[in-house]
Amino acid sequence: DRDARIAVGMIDGGADPISGAHMFDAFRKLVPNAFAELLPEIGHYPQTEDPDSVTRLFLEFHDKLGRNH
Repeated sequence: DRDARIAVGMIDGGADPISGAHMFDAFRKLVPNAFAELLPEIGHYPQTEDPDSVTRLFLEFHDKLGRNH
């Protein structure tokens, strides 16, 4: 939600045919200042396909929250 009162972010698998790169692009247009990272080669389950990257990106998002509050 572009009017959210809490921080929102997206870590998305770009190769996901259901909610991949096209969903990422739509999210970036709707919420341009949100944290958003695309893992281009990852499919529908980024948390199991590339858990190290998802964890790293989540922690980056979390760290940015601490600096902004």
